[in-house]
Amino acid sequence: MIRSVALLSLHTSPLVQPGSGDAGGMNVYLHELAQTLADRTIDVVVFTRRTAPSDPREVEIRPGYRVVHVDAGPLSPLPISHLPRHVSAFAEGVIGWTATTGATFDVVHSHYWLSGWAGAVIKNALGWPHVNSFHTLGRVKGLSHPEEAARSTFMRTLTEREVVARADSIVAATPYEYDDLVDHYGAHPERLWVTPPGVSHLIFSPGEREAARSWLGIGAEPCLLFVGRIQPLKGLDLAVRTLAKLPEQLAAGDGPPRLLIVGGPSGELGDAHAATIRALTAELGVASRVEFIDPQPHPALAAFYRAADVLVMPS
Repeated sequence: MIRSVALLSLHTSPLVQPGSGDAGGMNVYLHELAQTLADRTIDVVVFTRRTAPSDPREVEIRPGYRVVHVDAGPLSPLPISHLPRHVSAFAEGVIGWTATTGATFDVVHSHYWLSGWAGAVIKNALGWPHVNSFHTLGRVKGLSHPEEAARSTFMRTLTEREVVARADSIVAATPYEYDDLVDHYGAHPERLWVTPPGVSHLIFSPGEREAARSWLGIGAEPCLLFVGRIQPLKGLDLAVRTLAKLPEQLAAGDGPPRLLIVGGPSGELGDAHAATIRALTAELGVASRVEFIDPQPHPALAAFYRAADVLVMPS
């Protein structure tokens, strides 16, 4: 029976607002997973890298769910490409915290390849079972987005292979990821599990489209919606080009279609890519019909989804 779980998230904290920087769907996943485990009387500690002197050492989010900030590298945000050199310090910080507090865990569940690397070190030191969720895979990312391949290092691919080989189990989000792990990383099927991410029906549930549009100040015009961080991998340029291809009058009485972009720049190329997207909207003559909106909390996101005619996922 599992009574305690350590969740490792080296590069991003579940406490950060998703939608910009390195905070995205994984943050939401971790936060909701931790809360759900706590609801089931499982003690959860999320370990993440401390990125500011003001970050408290520990934060109790609710009974049974804590976040521990681990010193690993400078107390400032760092690009993901700079984090591999701090993985060992992060793993040592987690091991040191358990030694100081006397805490033990029935399983260590790491998230993303960097945390998977740390999880392998912790398993080797303490002998606790290790499970990893990758969320994205370097080889697959490089195959589908060649421009990203140059930034997906040999170290990442090698580390992913080692994590796949050494972890007690790997959690895939979809059957497609399962196949990718087998085909590209030689994963053993008997140690793979497919567990789709969940959704909170308390937030994401059917609602009145007109009411959502009124709350957001959207008229009757056709509305395309993109939600995500602004970085090349997300394919936002395709969403803008799609808008430009649409007729300016789709139906009698409607205004010209518009595109809402909810999210902020992400990664080392985020700001430059956001500028590129803005320039593209001007080049294609649709700048007046594209609205950039800051990252939103989940209850507000639900309203955007209800209001939109089409959700665009070009990635």
